[in-house]
Amino acid sequence: PIYFNLTLETMLGYLLVVPAAIALLSDSGSPPTCTTDPCYAPKDFDCPMRRLALQYAMQTVSGAGRANVTEIADTVSTGLNLAVDCPTTTDQPAPHLPRHHSRAGHPPLHTRPSGATRRGHPSGGAGANQIYVATDGSDTAGTGSISAPFATLHRAQLDARALGSGSVVAVRAGTYYLTEPLTLTELDSGTSYTAFNGEAVVLSGGTLLAGLSWKPHTAGRPTVAATAPTLATDATTCNMTIYEHTACTRDPYRKMTSPNVTVAVCCESCSADTQCDTFTFHPPATCMFSTLANSHNPAPSPSVTCGAKRPLSPSPGPPGPPAPPPGPPTPGAAVFVAAVPTNLHADEMFFGRARQWQARYPNGDPNIPNDGYGEDGTATTRDTPAATALPLNVGVTCYGDAGPTGPLRRVAQGTMEPFTQIFNFSVPCSTIPPTSTDAGGSHYGPLYSPQTWTGGALDRFEPPMSYWNSEVPGGLTNVERAVSAKWTRPELWKVHAYHPESWGNWGFAVDGTLAKDGDLPFRAGGNQEARGGGAKMGARYFEGMLEELDDANEFFYDATAGQLYWAPASGSPPSTTGTAESLVLPQLNRLVVVAGSSSAQPATDISITGFTMRHTRPTFCCDAPYESVSGGDWSIHRGAMVFLENASNIEIGHNELDSPGGNAVFLSGHNSQVEVHHNEIHHAGDSLIAAVGRTRFMDGRDPTHPTNCSIHHNYLHHWGVWGKQTSAYFGAMTRNIHVTNNVIHDGPRAGINQNDGFAGGSEFAHNLVFNTVLDTGDHGNFNSWDRKPWVWLADGVTAAPERMVPNQHTIHHNFMVRTAFIGPSKNLYCLDHDDGSSMYNDTSNVLVYGGIKFREGLSKHASDNLIVYANGDDTRQVPFADQVMGTNNSFLRNTVLTGTGEFYGSCAKYNAADPDDHVDINFNALFSLDKRFSDGGCAGKGTLTSFTLWQTAGLGQDQQSTLQDLTAMPDSAVLAAAKKLLGMD
Repeated sequence: PIYFNLTLETMLGYLLVVPAAIALLSDSGSPPTCTTDPCYAPKDFDCPMRRLALQYAMQTVSGAGRANVTEIADTVSTGLNLAVDCPTTTDQPAPHLPRHHSRAGHPPLHTRPSGATRRGHPSGGAGANQIYVATDGSDTAGTGSISAPFATLHRAQLDARALGSGSVVAVRAGTYYLTEPLTLTELDSGTSYTAFNGEAVVLSGGTLLAGLSWKPHTAGRPTVAATAPTLATDATTCNMTIYEHTACTRDPYRKMTSPNVTVAVCCESCSADTQCDTFTFHPPATCMFSTLANSHNPAPSPSVTCGAKRPLSPSPGPPGPPAPPPGPPTPGAAVFVAAVPTNLHADEMFFGRARQWQARYPNGDPNIPNDGYGEDGTATTRDTPAATALPLNVGVTCYGDAGPTGPLRRVAQGTMEPFTQIFNFSVPCSTIPPTSTDAGGSHYGPLYSPQTWTGGALDRFEPPMSYWNSEVPGGLTNVERAVSAKWTRPELWKVHAYHPESWGNWGFAVDGTLAKDGDLPFRAGGNQEARGGGAKMGARYFEGMLEELDDANEFFYDATAGQLYWAPASGSPPSTTGTAESLVLPQLNRLVVVAGSSSAQPATDISITGFTMRHTRPTFCCDAPYESVSGGDWSIHRGAMVFLENASNIEIGHNELDSPGGNAVFLSGHNSQVEVHHNEIHHAGDSLIAAVGRTRFMDGRDPTHPTNCSIHHNYLHHWGVWGKQTSAYFGAMTRNIHVTNNVIHDGPRAGINQNDGFAGGSEFAHNLVFNTVLDTGDHGNFNSWDRKPWVWLADGVTAAPERMVPNQHTIHHNFMVRTAFIGPSKNLYCLDHDDGSSMYNDTSNVLVYGGIKFREGLSKHASDNLIVYANGDDTRQVPFADQVMGTNNSFLRNTVLTGTGEFYGSCAKYNAADPDDHVDINFNALFSLDKRFSDGGCAGKGTLTSFTLWQTAGLGQDQQSTLQDLTAMPDSAVLAAAKKLLGMD
């Protein structure tokens, strides 16, 4: 614990800038109700904290030859919203980077080093083992020399294989449009592919649309009468503009539900709230508040009334290419048509670096969280047979000092193939935490006996099985817009819909043979999330209709007729072709593949450095296969712009992966000693980096999982353009993965998601993570689950000994901020250890505006963390929440600051007579305004507001801890402590 002293006069001096904090001081009795998020954030702390985050980001990603620090600082500053919220004489708002927006059209943010690669292969200069590629080269007349280069990487690959290990393919400046992935196998072992002398080399998986002849398009565009908003008659005294029949919000920051709520009450409440710009009233008696930054105008609804403090304006469009600068989207934007090749893929399109999207309703920008969603239509059930439970034909026991022949006790069950055979495994009891009981004493965790389901509605996954026996909607009925706008070509229609609990989203393809009269049955999709929602569906939008091509950056492609319709942001099509401002349609799912024949014959010692990679297809919707992996909520597509399997000692470094349509980097199955470092990876359709193993159900003994890999010093930002249940790093069935020294921000869900425990041993350290959970809810900056047991090998190689409880994970010296700086977020915790998460050491982290959650599982220890102002307007947002009983868990030696005094909450029901039944909380330094305290009911004695009673009653927690007034911990001391933990002092 760290103790400081400060006079009350100084404390009150910095509270004067925080009205909410003054309200907290003036209250008495129990901790006050929080109406803001975070509840308490002094300006004298908040802005210096953001500047500290910027400094930490630059310290993390700078060096190693980077020359683009200014551009990185610009993007990080925009994510921190420094110029808007914390301006100084040198901080000015950047008009080219509006809030929520992508960096499309801006210079690349990575540096291609001109020195040696990690493996010592030179990136410049002629040599006997050098093979050169240039855009003006020739695959037939070229020799691969610097003076007579080849034209393609595939041709150079043939010579590199002939030269053998140590060969270098040096690629000269220019853009290379690949018609098939560059696939490197064990035949390419020992080869490096690099940009020659740091030149600007772009590898594209798209088709360039050059030489197009554009004509204005007006014919065939039906005029759809919009429902004009009308002033309400019962709520006109709130200093707001009130509309009927228009929904304003998708993901509110606050909700009011009461039988007494009326439109007038809703309006008055929003008008009195300085943070509320819009409200939506949903009968019966539900009032939802939001800000204009998070508002939109979806489909008219006769049951909804909306109000705004100022008229709602159209959402700004994404930045376009440097010339011409894009303008804001305008309803009824000018549309042009040009003849293009037939039968191309056209899931998305790029104008320069600016992503363009298919015509959609309601209008919205996919780069902006929650933008452009509505409620049109009613979800229906999918008619499928019931899924089948696979047999629990595996038993795992543990043995004591007498060895496997002595007394045994069962600790888990599971499933393996063949299902008709019975399998028994035994592990040392010494490898299982001593306080755990049979089945772990909880519903989830590595000591558990879960069922696996197959068939039925699970046929949407590949393979057709899941931990979850789940279903998704089978279609929509009564889609009024489809009728009123006279939509055509239903075989092209798609639906993007949020999960009903906002845990992710789905994409569905409409069955064009059955769709009619506003009824839209689905033929595919719903596999992009694992838990399902039955027949329920959240807010949604529709795409793929020429009749909805009315907003800037939208397009429609008629693959049969070879016609491309487009509404350019500038209002006119480009006058030149073949330039950086040309149109590209992504065609390849993968751009670079490193894959050996098997784990016994891997591709080894391959280096890929210095490239910009662009233009891979989205895989989100709706025919790409997704797996329901391990026991987490998430499903994932096993593919990416850069895909590795059966690979060893591979370097992916100093590249820019710009706007991949799906995942960016994927380590699938066997990967060892893979290093992903000093890359900038951004604006992905799905996740940025994923590491996912392969197991035979419960049997994880094969060497088919990523192990001993390192992901470090990367700049990872803006992901989940299409898939919302995605992250900057996703791990499943891995061991000993090191995710360190990365800057992570701006994504729809967790920044880091560990989908299971498997063999454990991973490290997450020295990362900066902020602006997460922007599109979804009920999550954290870091999220984990552990719902399934596995049998794995202690050394990963030999047949024995076998293990099943993961090795301890470590999460240390990270800088995480729960709240978002660019708009509302439904993030609940900085570290969210959800169902069954086990074997984590959370230590020496700086956690701002968010705390730590435990839920079930074994041996989680949170210690020596600095947790600052974690309370929010959701009662679950507390510094420490131990939601459901686990075993051998602790919360020790943490320094915790709170404005409200609510240190604990969302507590499990403990057995006070059993000292091993509850989390151990002690040796903490607690600080609150006026020494307020609440245990959130965690002592089992109601809600205790006396710290002394908390120490003596019930479980007797925090007996050696201290509670001091917040004046003893000034902002300057908090920031100094943070810098010390982060190694910045």
